[in-house]
Amino acid sequence: MGYMAPEWALNLPINAKVDVYSYGVVLLEIVTGTKVSSGVIVDETQVDFPDFIQEAKQILASESIADLVDAKLKGHFDPEQAIAMVRIALSCLADRSKRPTMDKILQALMSFDDEDDHPAYSY
Repeated sequence: MGYMAPEWALNLPINAKVDVYSYGVVLLEIVTGTKVSSGVIVDETQVDFPDFIQEAKQILASESIADLVDAKLKGHFDPEQAIAMVRIALSCLADRSKRPTMDKILQALMSFDDEDDHPAYSY
């Protein structure tokens, strides 16, 4: 399915929430540093996108966010921001009636706007 919301394939009415779904996919790709929409390698096994979403939910629940964040960052990231980004991404990928609006997403992301003093930004 890639970046397309399931309602496209199911011939359901299209609204702004399809863009929210796509944004969630892109946000998850930014956090992980990989193209998740076409599947991901987890524990040396190819995992399709829906299974990866479940894996991401488990990682988020365990708060082992470093397991999900792009390894190229070498730990230089704010865990609170990463957790928030993954939560937002996963909420965007929920059933269409449960997806947030882009306004709500923007508000959630902007709440971290003034946190540039984190050690991850000092290198």
